[in-house]
Amino acid sequence: YAGSYFAEALCQFGQVTGVDLRRTPAIPHPNFCYETKLPVGRFYNTIVCVSVLEHLPAVVEPWSQQRTAAELVWAMTQHLVPGGQILMTYPTTLEVPRQFQGYQELRDGLIPPGMRACTDVFLRTTCGWQLYGVESLADHLGPNTEHQVNAVACVRLVRPSTERGGGRVEDGDDSPSEEPP
Repeated sequence: YAGSYFAEALCQFGQVTGVDLRRTPAIPHPNFCYETKLPVGRFYNTIVCVSVLEHLPAVVEPWSQQRTAAELVWAMTQHLVPGGQILMTYPTTLEVPRQFQGYQELRDGLIPPGMRACTDVFLRTTCGWQLYGVESLADHLGPNTEHQVNAVACVRLVRPSTERGGGRVEDGDDSPSEEPP
C-alpha cells in the first residue's frame, strides 16, 4: 500500500507519489506525496506497481467504480512521459489463470499495444526465489496455491519516446490518449 516500507525506501531516491484507493496511512517523509487516484495531468518517469494487479477483479460490472488489472495498466501508461517505464509484478502461470481467495493469477495480456515489454519470471524453490525464463513455467505448471504464490512475473513496460498509438508524437507531447483499448 502507499504507506509501505517499499514506498518509504524509494523516497531516498527522490520524489515519490503513493497511490492507494484504500486511503491507507501515508508516509511522513518530505519526498512523499499521497494520492487516492492517479493525478490528472501528472506524468512520471517511473511507475512501480508491486503486488497490486492480482488483487483487482478480472471483470467489473459497467456501473462499478473498480478497474480491472488491464484497465489499470493502461491508465498507468497514460501517465508516463515518453521513454517512461512501469515496473510491475504479479503471480503468473502458463495455464488458464486461476482466481484464488484474495488474488488471481495473471498472464501477459496486460501489456497494452505499442508498449515495449521485458518479462522475467521468478519461481520459489527450496533455494529461495530463482530467475527462470517464461518457458520454464511449463515445468512448473500450476505452482501457485490459495495460500502461497510460487511463480511471479516481473515486467518492465516502456513507453516509446517517439511513437504512440499508430502515429508519431513529438518528445514533448505528454498528453494522455483519450480512450482505453
